[in-house]
Amino acid sequence: ADEAQQHQQAWAKYFGVPVEKDVVLGQDADGKDVTLAMILIPPGEFLMGSTEEDQAKFMEQATDWYAKNRIYSEGPRHRVRITGPFYLGKYEVTQAQWQAVTGSKPAIFPDDAALPVQKVRREATEQFLKTLNNSAVATELTFALPTEAQWEFACRAGTTTYWHFGNAEADLPQYGWFDGNSGGKAHPVGQLKPNAFGLFDLYGNVWEWCADFYAPNYYRQAVLDDPPGPVSALEFVGRGGSYGHPADLCRSAHRDYSTLYYNLDHVGFRLAAALPEELIRAKLTASPPSD
Repeated sequence: ADEAQQHQQAWAKYFGVPVEKDVVLGQDADGKDVTLAMILIPPGEFLMGSTEEDQAKFMEQATDWYAKNRIYSEGPRHRVRITGPFYLGKYEVTQAQWQAVTGSKPAIFPDDAALPVQKVRREATEQFLKTLNNSAVATELTFALPTEAQWEFACRAGTTTYWHFGNAEADLPQYGWFDGNSGGKAHPVGQLKPNAFGLFDLYGNVWEWCADFYAPNYYRQAVLDDPPGPVSALEFVGRGGSYGHPADLCRSAHRDYSTLYYNLDHVGFRLAAALPEELIRAKLTASPPSD
């Protein structure tokens, strides 16, 4: 954890940007600012996915064909490089943030502003991003869904274990809302412990859309630098599991998927944002930070 934070702080200093950046999305009904907290994720490389041994272990625990199929898609484990820094939402997008951007209330629990937005179809997420990026808010950052590789890199924060806190399933209730502690519902964001980069609710609560199309054999292509996912497919990737998933489906490497039109109660998302291109270009010929 200490090394991850040092790496994060060194890159923030190098680019002259804060580790945590607050973006004002709008105002609520009382005229108070609705902010989006973003965390700087430094570049780096990691081992993405699960080993054959880990897949076999969780295959044995899987209760149905659908779960086994998803676990199969976690391999092979392969090296990936994230070549540039980016911002990622400190929390899952909340009901209040959704309303501040779209002007509409979410379909589920619309009066609890701190809950993650739920029942979000993929096409609705894309419309949210279009509205946000066409607004005055997007003067410095361009918002997007994180790629699957960005999500897992940020989630792991330098770790290779099942979860960013280790391999002990008994510790999961300290970090995520899953079927063992959620009571069958989502909870307000940020109530549990974060990972080393300062990101909350990576496991459970709501399942998070990623930018990538989903293909079960995609990892066998072994794309090294900033893998973008398949060119096309029928489904899209989701990560992190949800309040209704068991612990073994709420891991750093676990992959889920859904179609463009599915409208599931446990689905939400987390925002990513690239640093301004001019800032990146200005540093291209400079030496990287020594951390």
